[in-house]
Amino acid sequence: MSENNATMSAGMPASAPAFGSDVKRLPLKDLLKRIGPGLIATGIVIGPGAVTTASMIGANYGYDLMWLFFPIIFMGITFMMVTNRLAIVTGMPTIHAIRKYYGPVASGIVGCAMFLSCLFFTMGNISGTGAGMNLIFGLDWKIGSAIMIAVVVYMYFAKNVYSKVEKIITLCIVLMIVAFYATLVGAVVLHPQGLSIKAPAQLAEMLVPIMGGSARYIMGLALLGAGFSSLLANTQRGMVLLGAGLDKDVSLESKFIRIGCLACLVFAMVVCYSYGGSPTQLILMANIATSIATPFGGLFMLLMIWRDDLSVGYKKPTGLRICMTISYIFAVIMTISGLSTQIPKILALFH
Repeated sequence: MSENNATMSAGMPASAPAFGSDVKRLPLKDLLKRIGPGLIATGIVIGPGAVTTASMIGANYGYDLMWLFFPIIFMGITFMMVTNRLAIVTGMPTIHAIRKYYGPVASGIVGCAMFLSCLFFTMGNISGTGAGMNLIFGLDWKIGSAIMIAVVVYMYFAKNVYSKVEKIITLCIVLMIVAFYATLVGAVVLHPQGLSIKAPAQLAEMLVPIMGGSARYIMGLALLGAGFSSLLANTQRGMVLLGAGLDKDVSLESKFIRIGCLACLVFAMVVCYSYGGSPTQLILMANIATSIATPFGGLFMLLMIWRDDLSVGYKKPTGLRICMTISYIFAVIMTISGLSTQIPKILALFH
């Protein structure tokens, strides 16, 4: 009786179920279906640039730059936590929040900067898919990438775009796992020999000591999977971010997104195919150029996390604010350092 009275005094009927008792455990198949957005994000971020850049760094520096993993992980976690918190307290995506608190000019600048970052990433993805096709089938990398771009364009204009993108990227994720193991070999095999990577075939040579004759195809599949998954979703991401900054319709099947993606692919193809050097060198330069979005988008994220009016009703995130400030300063320093050496090479692509 006393237990029932306690329940009633709390404002709940005696027969009310315990909180969370009605939550059912989902089978593995249903759980996998719900991680689709996460897989797409993974497929976008982890492209051929990650494979190629890691291999080149391993070849040139061995394990000397392993310490960079720690600040990079710190920055990645911090930026993600800040983004999540801002989404919770503002109830809107970051670019929309920038528009609300700092105006359309600010959101437009951020949207354009992030769009350009994705556009450079698209150039690297085109080169990466071409390098993968070259290793697997022996095709000229430009012809190989053109074939994969044709597949991407078909996907953009097909019905149920998101569903198709999700399924293909899920398959590509498996291929990308191989790429991470391959890059570990770069520091061990190439660095002691003083070799540097200048062509797709040299990426495959890293795996020869442990994979033998199949190394060429394994690395080719890794590059193709990473490049195609990023190419498929990253171009759409760039247009969505641009549309959000300019307050446009950002649904994947809208005319703005579809036509914009097609224009981006055509422009990126012209730039890539005009480049006379190796696709691996183009991937490296494009990968570094993607960092241009950090000084713009990161600045407004930093300003918003320090706003007291966005912490009303919440405990002030003092620790997160300090971490974000440190992360932003370090990211800007790294961006300036990287671009100062690569901008002349990037500009050379247009001549």
